[in-house]
Amino acid sequence: SDAKTVGEALLALNVIAGDESQYGLYVKTVNGITADYDKDQSWWGFYIDGVSASVGVDSTDIVDGSTYGFKFPDTNGAEIKVSAGNSWVCIADKTTCNPVIQ
Repeated sequence: SDAKTVGEALLALNVIAGDESQYGLYVKTVNGITADYDKDQSWWGFYIDGVSASVGVDSTDIVDGSTYGFKFPDTNGAEIKVSAGNSWVCIADKTTCNPVIQ
């Protein structure tokens, strides 16, 4: 992928979707699961190497070997691994990763 940021890569792969805001992309959907804060106060939290991120997906440069994840209160979370040349999507149990692009 030619994407430079995590957000750019995951949007291109249709892994995430959301709304643009003055603060950047507000991720509402990850792997088809939508969080709706206005409806039930749910949201996707963005994590870098298991730590809650202080920046958004569209401000996070892809770093080879890093792991990017999203956690939603009602699920075990979705772990997204993005590296310079490959992307994998791992859901819930994090034991099976499927290549999305090569």
